[in-house]
Amino acid sequence: MIYLFLQLLLFILARSEVIYTYSMISEVIRVSRYRFPPWLDKCICVLEKAILPILIFQLIRTLFLTTTFDLILLGILIGIFIAFHLRWI
Repeated sequence: MIYLFLQLLLFILARSEVIYTYSMISEVIRVSRYRFPPWLDKCICVLEKAILPILIFQLIRTLFLTTTFDLILLGILIGIFIAFHLRWI
């Protein structure tokens, strides 16, 4: 009985478009991307969410400790971030 109540509550909350579950987000991603294997789709989703904090950390690290490797890594991270932002990946 409690299980049915929770399902009904989640259904009502999901229809209000305030709460987005992982399954709803992954469904939108699956429509806009090519059909990748499920494990690769999850890896891309995790990378898309984690790239901005990693990019900010690398930018701060590059400002204080500038090396050639840091600049190359920062360029690669900026390229990946732009690719995700423009929906190339």
